[in-house]
Amino acid sequence: FNKAPDPEELLKEIESIDSKWDSDQLTFEEKNLLKDKLRYLQTRTGWISKVEHKDHIESAIEAIWEKMLKEA
Repeated sequence: FNKAPDPEELLKEIESIDSKWDSDQLTFEEKNLLKDKLRYLQTRTGWISKVEHKDHIESAIEAIWEKMLKEA
């Protein structure tokens, strides 16, 4: 039920958000939806037990946030 997230699955979802963000045809609502999903995934990283996985995923999320905020 409330098990720790799979780091590989989280990374796949994060990469999916990143590639969707790079498509230039997103509406304002779609961009907000991607930001919400990224926020959700960011909170899930706190449950990852392996520090290396957690650090890698957090840096990937941070890079996407920087990209998103530059375009805001």
